[in-house]
Amino acid sequence: MVIVNLQLSVKPEQLTAMKTRFASEVLPDTRNYPGCSALYMTENIDVPNQVEFVSIWASKEDYDTYLKWRDETGLLAEMAEKYLESEPVFRFLNLEQEF
Repeated sequence: MVIVNLQLSVKPEQLTAMKTRFASEVLPDTRNYPGCSALYMTENIDVPNQVEFVSIWASKEDYDTYLKWRDETGLLAEMAEKYLESEPVFRFLNLEQEF
């Protein structure tokens, strides 16, 4: 399994709109996408416009397939233009052990 950490620096004036849209439209589809077993939206306590998504996927290939689908729908380009201050940061972590 792979943990994906997506870090977004959101324009402060777009923070509420972005979180509302993602919670109602984007994240339910992500959670139901094949290979996704968990999904969390978090906000950095010290940097309120830093939103991070933590998800667990069966494999990196499953996540790559999902991300390609999101790119093809135009969501990634729209998100970058409308909501983001900078490029997103992706971190991929192999799940070694669960306790």
